[in-house]
Amino acid sequence: MFDKLRDVLRRVVAWQKKPIQVPENINEAAVCKNCGDEYAGNYCPRCGQSCNTPRLGSKSAIRIFLDTWGLGTNGLLRTIWHLFTRPGYMIGDYIDGRRQLFFPPFKTLFVIGTAFALVFTLAGGFSEEAIQARNQEIVVETDLGSDATTEANGKPLSDKEQARDQHINHQIQKDIGGFYKALQRYDEWQQHNKLASQLLLHLIFALLAWRVFRKSPRHPNLNIAENIIAQVYICAQMGVAALLIMLVEIPFTPYPSGVFPLAVSFLLFAYDYKQLFGYGVWRTLWKTLLMYVLFFLLTILVVALFIFFVGVRAGFAAIG
Repeated sequence: MFDKLRDVLRRVVAWQKKPIQVPENINEAAVCKNCGDEYAGNYCPRCGQSCNTPRLGSKSAIRIFLDTWGLGTNGLLRTIWHLFTRPGYMIGDYIDGRRQLFFPPFKTLFVIGTAFALVFTLAGGFSEEAIQARNQEIVVETDLGSDATTEANGKPLSDKEQARDQHINHQIQKDIGGFYKALQRYDEWQQHNKLASQLLLHLIFALLAWRVFRKSPRHPNLNIAENIIAQVYICAQMGVAALLIMLVEIPFTPYPSGVFPLAVSFLLFAYDYKQLFGYGVWRTLWKTLLMYVLFFLLTILVVALFIFFVGVRAGFAAIG
């Protein structure tokens, strides 16, 4: 039984590694309806128009409409299928130049983001009730010790010292309140612009992958643009997964979000990176974990800079 499973697994991996095959050439004489050149093949070598250009009709109009969304020639559906069955290999194919049969990365992300926003809106995700429900989940308690009338040794403070401490506490409360409002605005922006917020996150991961995976065996020294393209496809993959999760959530919650656990996103990243860069399982997991740690450290750095800013402001307030 285990031998059969190993054999099936080997065949699946061999299929994943095999580049996608393009259609066979027709090699029949044709005259291009666009530029008038005579040629033999599927497409005109001068202008690129297909040899199959029938008269416009209802079917042609429908196909043109579907082509706008990548559905007419199955380009988008094929791309989504490969993003889940062989994502890293498919992204590698695109980077290596096999691009004709795949839907472009930013168009893929746009269509998936549009579909997600449509379902999210119909499910009530942008309603006032949903926004209030999310805001109630964020509770910030600030107790900065407003009673500053005595020191630690129990001696009363002078009026000047009390005024100074009240001024410092007021400045700290003002800075923290501003930071909290900024977080609230960012959360609201993120909820209303999920596609843009996820793209921003993946752009940061693209910069991290550019350094962490720069010596990979399968695609070494990918430049920043190639890493961005890879992350855009991964963002589209996760967008489809989030859309499916949201569809599952709809019967169980009035405000579905489509958010999946951090561990699931980590495994998806590792799954994609293993196929794209060619490291072993454990090395890929370690490098993916390193990227998460670096991202966490960047977040800590931003918070530390804010705390430093608050401390400097409080120091100037004390001096003043």
